[in-house]
Amino acid sequence: MNLCPFWPKKKSSMPMGKRRLVEERAIIVREMRQHCLYLRSQADEIRMQMQHVSCGGHSDMTQEGRDGLASLLKKRLADVDTHIQHLSSAYSLAIGPNAPQWPDDSVENHDQDSDISDDSEEDPDEDITHTLPPP
Repeated sequence: MNLCPFWPKKKSSMPMGKRRLVEERAIIVREMRQHCLYLRSQADEIRMQMQHVSCGGHSDMTQEGRDGLASLLKKRLADVDTHIQHLSSAYSLAIGPNAPQWPDDSVENHDQDSDISDDSEEDPDEDITHTLPPP
């Protein structure tokens, strides 16, 4: 009987641990993709607001007010685009050379669960530690 919680586990629990790592990796990849999609939708919304302002929207505002709003929207869009670029590169580095392409316009129509099912069907005895980032 093993009373110490830090004592090494039996060899039979190793495949279960590897399977759990594969499942957790799939969840993390899905969350990263959702985060990128969210940021892209924010950028699209800002672009729509910018177009609305440039087409004469907000007629109750002065021209100076519309120019100021357009300037703020441009700055916010630049910030969001920079954030997307940093996250995409960080996520790609974290996952490694087998990283999926991060969301673009074609990914929104792609079934996200199909990528996850491919990962979960991996052989549990396969060494997956090379695909995970160091702690």
